[in-house]
Amino acid sequence: NTFSITNLSHFKKIMNDSSDDAKSDVYSFAVLMNEMFSKGSKNEIISNIPSKYSNLFKACYNKKPEKRPTFTQILEELQAIGRPVVDNFGNRPNLRLTTDFTKFEGVFPAFYACYEADGSVSIPRTKELTQHFIQAGVKGLYVGGSSGECIYLSVEERKKILEAVQEVNNHQITIIAHVACNNLRESQELARHAEQLGVDAIASIPPVYFHLPDYGIADYWNGISQAAPHTPFIIYNIPQLAGVSLTTSLLKTMLKNPNVIGVKNSSEPTQDIQMWRDAGEGKLIVFNGPDEQLVSGLLIGAGG
Repeated sequence: NTFSITNLSHFKKIMNDSSDDAKSDVYSFAVLMNEMFSKGSKNEIISNIPSKYSNLFKACYNKKPEKRPTFTQILEELQAIGRPVVDNFGNRPNLRLTTDFTKFEGVFPAFYACYEADGSVSIPRTKELTQHFIQAGVKGLYVGGSSGECIYLSVEERKKILEAVQEVNNHQITIIAHVACNNLRESQELARHAEQLGVDAIASIPPVYFHLPDYGIADYWNGISQAAPHTPFIIYNIPQLAGVSLTTSLLKTMLKNPNVIGVKNSSEPTQDIQMWRDAGEGKLIVFNGPDEQLVSGLLIGAGG
């Protein structure tokens, strides 16, 4: 509507404003941040500002207004600082060439969250369910995903569940640990924990709520994979819940990461399974997610 368009134009004007008044606002912003970090220090530019922000603050603090950045430039710099550092994969073995794909072929039930009557996570019931699946003869388990109610559990609860599963399993069946949280730091913490426990693969949905562009999703996934460099990585495509869909171009970007060995596909079109297989050129395992699509998924080429 007109109101929104007018305010958007005003917002853009503010963000790109290079006038003296705008640069004064930038200076005030720097003063405020300096006071926040200084904790009473009387230094003009205090030393305990985190190093990655120091150059930006100094630029905002410049006595000459023409030398100060605009708010748009500040945001761009903060975004660049905040993006995870992703390695060039040069020192990693290519897990698509060394992984035994046969251990990912078969039935992988999504592991359900188990609770006590008071709502706390039940370790005994988690162990009982693990043993039940092993005795039933499944090929593996997908732990900590949607059925595992990962979105509602704390990092510590998710660690305890995976520890209980691995204690009972003891490498009898294949374990895929879903490690995604809605921030990279906690996702990496779960990825490292899963690798320490010796899972066969980790998996992740994209970040939910905000619809990130492909490069943002790739940075997030690669950042998680970087935290578990010796463990295969599986992309989880579930657009109806995540809000964004895996694309062929994003998958091809992710295939630059030698840890990426597969896709768990829970999108409604089963032809997506064939698309991911084709993009992987025969070096990618693709799982069919929805139970009701199992037959059609297997017919079109799903490995599990």
